[in-house]
Amino acid sequence: MPALRPLTADEEAELSELTQEALDCLDGVAGFSAEAAELDAVLAVMAHVVDEVRGGRALGPPFDEADDAAYALGSLWGARVSAASGWAWGWLTLDDGFEGYVLVPEDGGYAVWPHHFLYGLLSESESETENTVKVLADCIVSSELPPAEAGALLLLG
Repeated sequence: MPALRPLTADEEAELSELTQEALDCLDGVAGFSAEAAELDAVLAVMAHVVDEVRGGRALGPPFDEADDAAYALGSLWGARVSAASGWAWGWLTLDDGFEGYVLVPEDGGYAVWPHHFLYGLLSESESETENTVKVLADCIVSSELPPAEAGALLLLG
């Protein structure tokens, strides 16, 4: 059975550092201002970055490596979605041993792996998958999600 636990202080600090790294790297990209990093602005610049990376355009560190970009952008995406939705960070370990940071609502009905979600988007070409950075965030914030029972940890993204 999957195990969900709260984050340790070290894990929270890591997410905070990665979020700040993303803000620093995005500052000035496509008119984005890290000072005004509200959800809509973050989603717009992230969608732009995903499109640029998938289109093969070089943006420099950390966006030149999908892993680095996914951790930075996933942390920022998760932080802003969490703030707008009330979902909280946790650490999820699946039965097969796969584990990582997730966002979950209070009832545990859903889970989303922000870093893996962003990695998937960054790794696919424009023609393979739709850029759903904004779509998934909007669904979570508006609670327009498929039915799920409390504690089900229905995976999204």
